[in-house]
Amino acid sequence: MKKLTAALTAAGMLLTCTIPALPAMAEEQEFVYLGTETIGPLEFWGQSGTPEDAYYIVETCAEDAVEVEIPAEINGYPVVGISAWAFDGCEELTKVVMPDSIVSISFDAFENCEKLADITFSKNLEYVGHEAFEDTAWFENQPDGVIYFGTLAYAYKFSEEDEFTVDLKEGTTTILSNFGNVQFGHTSDDHFLTLNIPASVTEIDIDGGAISPKCMALNVAEENENYASIDGVLFNKEKTDLLVYPMEMEQSSYTIPDGVENIAHRAFQGQGYLKEIVMSDSVETVESAAFMSMINLEKLTLSKNLKRIGENAFAECFFLKQVEFPEGLEYIGQSAFAYCEALKEIHIPASVTEMDSGVFRGCSALESLTVAEDNPRYEMRGDMLYDKQDMILKHCMNLDVMEMIVPEGTKDIDEHTFAGAAFTSVVIPEGVEVIRENVFFYCKNLTTIDLPTTLTKVEELAFDECDALTTINYAGTEEMWNAVEVENFFNDTFLAAKVNFGNQEPVIPEASAGDVNADNAVDATDAAMILVAAAAQGAGSAHGLTDAQAAAADVDGSGSFDATDAALVLQYAAYAGAGGTQTIKEFLAANQ
Repeated sequence: MKKLTAALTAAGMLLTCTIPALPAMAEEQEFVYLGTETIGPLEFWGQSGTPEDAYYIVETCAEDAVEVEIPAEINGYPVVGISAWAFDGCEELTKVVMPDSIVSISFDAFENCEKLADITFSKNLEYVGHEAFEDTAWFENQPDGVIYFGTLAYAYKFSEEDEFTVDLKEGTTTILSNFGNVQFGHTSDDHFLTLNIPASVTEIDIDGGAISPKCMALNVAEENENYASIDGVLFNKEKTDLLVYPMEMEQSSYTIPDGVENIAHRAFQGQGYLKEIVMSDSVETVESAAFMSMINLEKLTLSKNLKRIGENAFAECFFLKQVEFPEGLEYIGQSAFAYCEALKEIHIPASVTEMDSGVFRGCSALESLTVAEDNPRYEMRGDMLYDKQDMILKHCMNLDVMEMIVPEGTKDIDEHTFAGAAFTSVVIPEGVEVIRENVFFYCKNLTTIDLPTTLTKVEELAFDECDALTTINYAGTEEMWNAVEVENFFNDTFLAAKVNFGNQEPVIPEASAGDVNADNAVDATDAAMILVAAAAQGAGSAHGLTDAQAAAADVDGSGSFDATDAALVLQYAAYAGAGGTQTIKEFLAANQ
């Protein structure tokens, strides 16, 4: 039955969409196909499979039902669950009898069943979803305290104010997602609790909301084999994962203990008291949203051995003033520091080889963004951060200019790069093929955009909230424009804008000898592009260069490009940097 419960709770417990995986079967193995069945006011949905795996769940109930008894099986197959919103709208329902075959009840299953006072529960429940019973008379009639379904702690109903302690009884195995819901039964918002967790608890639905945002401390019995606590903070048993730092713990600084390797998803999210956090050097990973929306966090000391920072990890830490990335950090996730509005200076070390989009979006006070010279993938070009491997514009420091001209050689622009910019016009160069989601989100002043003939797609939300956009200057023909795919979700002004056509064939930037990226300079960047392309080609992969770029990379005229061509480019770059005036062809002819 555990297997069925796992299948039923997948995909947020929306049981009507749950199709658990079935084992591989020999041809002679029996397979049954279950459809929908209607018995009295109830409609059931059948999960097909082998006779051992097939089952039914309660899908819906007629709104005029008054008393309902759910059968234990249909056609010999068990009824094991109740779907989300299955009884929603059954305003006259007063009684429900569940068989012991029911192991799972989804979220909001009895929403708006205000007259439902008499419920016979299955003795074998393994999961009850969020707010499954909160609208019912049954819930209203429960006395204050913990509401259990067997060994499951479902909710805490209370009327206390100020501070109080909740002691879960020994024998409790699971703290369900609904347990942390503080909206039910209280008389005041001024309530804060300490939760004492017994040794018997094996599962806490932390991501689902089992820990109340009003929690001041979490204390775990020392004998518990799955969880531990240190000074009111929740960890896994080995204390390698910091799971929850209570939101209402009132201290201004915290040092993450030595031995902790991972800060879990949302572990500190929304904590409003901490101003300083110091990570021990054992920490290697910060998961997504781990420190998100810590509105008073000002000072942060990262672990010297930190390897990964997840998406939104420190987003909306509005008063965070300084972050020093350690050498050894490898990955920074999407929007990891978005809207850290007090950050003034960031240095990206050589070890960072992967950054998702929007890492520093909304960092309005950011004055200095630098990258280590020996970083193999990223570099600053003026006030713009580039992924030089794929020529992706990752971040723009200056969004206050009136006209934005994206540099030649750019092949892609990351999501959110120009979000909220002040400019009235923008020019996108040849080579850019896709306008990504939210690239120009909330560019309220943008009236005109120049687009290249290389454009093939405009993604949804690319021009969301660009209310002033009226003019598109497209370099190609009307026929070419009609071939561009424009996703229409929140791109209304873009679709309504007047399009002026250039009536010209696609323009490919000319790449002269050595100048692979066509920026009118032969330098180390071109050498790096040659080396990367040559390495890819040597490994049997596509080199990623256009025909013109490949021709420019063949500096020595051998018919192909390799490390020798890169070396010649570096020699010429050194010569030109010292004041030499010869072209690369003249230089090579004079020195061969």
